[in-house]
Amino acid sequence: MSCTASGDIVVIGAGLVGALLGYILQKKGYSVTIFERYGDIRQIPSLGRSINLSITSRGLRACDSIGGGLKEEILSLAVPVVGRVLHQQDGSVQFQRYGKDDSECNYSISRYELNKFLIAKAEAAGTKFYFGHSLDAKETSFDDNAVNGGGAVGSTLVFDVTVDGVTSKRYVNCACPVLACDGGGSRARFAMKEQGFTQYTETLLGSDTNEVHGYKEMLFPIDSGLRQDGLHIWPRNSHMLMALANLDGSMTGTLYMNTNAGSLSFDAIKDKESAQKFFETYYADALPLIGGAERAVDQMLKNPNGLLGTVRADTWAHRGRVLLLGDAAHAIVPFFGQGMNCGFEDIFHMTRIIDAHACKGGSIGTVASSLAEASVPAQMDAADANMWETVFEEYFKERKTNTDAIADLALENFEEMRDR
Repeated sequence: MSCTASGDIVVIGAGLVGALLGYILQKKGYSVTIFERYGDIRQIPSLGRSINLSITSRGLRACDSIGGGLKEEILSLAVPVVGRVLHQQDGSVQFQRYGKDDSECNYSISRYELNKFLIAKAEAAGTKFYFGHSLDAKETSFDDNAVNGGGAVGSTLVFDVTVDGVTSKRYVNCACPVLACDGGGSRARFAMKEQGFTQYTETLLGSDTNEVHGYKEMLFPIDSGLRQDGLHIWPRNSHMLMALANLDGSMTGTLYMNTNAGSLSFDAIKDKESAQKFFETYYADALPLIGGAERAVDQMLKNPNGLLGTVRADTWAHRGRVLLLGDAAHAIVPFFGQGMNCGFEDIFHMTRIIDAHACKGGSIGTVASSLAEASVPAQMDAADANMWETVFEEYFKERKTNTDAIADLALENFEEMRDR
C-alpha cells in the first residue's frame, strides 16, 4: 500500500542519515524541516578528521528506493573498491579480492562530499534547514504537554543558537513526528533518557582495558602510487593505518591507535622527533606514499583526534513523538564498513513501514525566541498519531537485533584487521 504523504515531519541532524532521510521524505510528499547543531557543512572546509566511507549494496538500496537517479548520482562521487591490500611490516603486500571479479565491489566515498551532496539534494527538493540550532536536551520535552494533550504525537523542541558569540534560545512546538538522526552523541537520545523514555550505554573503543582508541586523518597525495581500487591496510597489532581512494586520485588515510596509554599512543607522540621515530619504525613503507616523513609528521601533530565508540539503547522511540535513527540509535566502530550503510538501511526499512501504514504528517509551529511566543499547532488526529506509534514499534522490532549484531561484528573485525 503506497503512502499519499502530506503534512510536516521534523528531523534533527543534517548528517548523512538526516539529510538522506529528509530528501526521501520530501520527495514522498511530506514537508520536512531539519534542525542541525552545526553550521552548513557546505560553507565549512573539511577539518582533517573525516574517515572515508565504504558504501555497499545495503546502503545503496535506500538511495535507489526513491528513484530519480539518486543512486547513480552518488556512485558518480565514489571509487570502486574490489578488495583489501595488506601492507605487512616486512614490506610484503597481499591483495585479497572481495568477490569473483571486479563487478563485486564496494565503493569509497568522502563523508564530507557526500554530506554536502545530500544536503543540496534535500534543499533542492524543498526541505527546510535550520543550521546552527543545537538541541537543548534539558529543556526539550517529549513528555505529555499542551502540544500533544497526552496523545501519541507532539513535542516541544528547544535549541541554543549562537550568533556573534551570543547564545539565545529558540522554541518550536511540533504536532508531528520528530526523527532524531543527530549522531553518536545524540542530544535527542539524552533528552529521552532524562525524561525516562530510554536507557543506553556509550562505550569508547578500548575503554574496557583503559586503552581508549582514536584516530587521525592522514592524507596521501595524488601521486602516491597506491592502487585506487583497494582498501589499503597496514596492520601493526596495537595500531593500524588504512587508506581509501578519492575521486581526484588522492587517498584519505586513517591512523587508528591508542589515545592515552603507553609509548604507542597519540598522547605520547607529541613532538617531531617521537612522531618521525614512530613512522620510521612501523610505517617505513608508507612514508614515501604519504609524501615523506615531514608531511606525515606534520599531519600526525596537527590533525585532531577523533574518538570511536558503540552506542546501545534499550528503546529508540517514545510513543509516536520521537524516534532515533542511525548513529543516534546504534553507533558502531568503523571496522566492518557498515556504519553509514546501517543508517541508510534504517531509512529503507523505516520509509517502507511508513508507506505500508499510509502515515500522515502533522504540523509544526513557528520557531520563536521564547516559549510564550511559540505557536501551538493543532494536535494530530488521534488515529493518525497512533499510527506513528505503531510504525515506531514495528521499526524497532525489525531493526534492533540486526543492528546489535552489526555492532558486535564491527568490534570483532577491529581486532582481526589490526592483528593480521
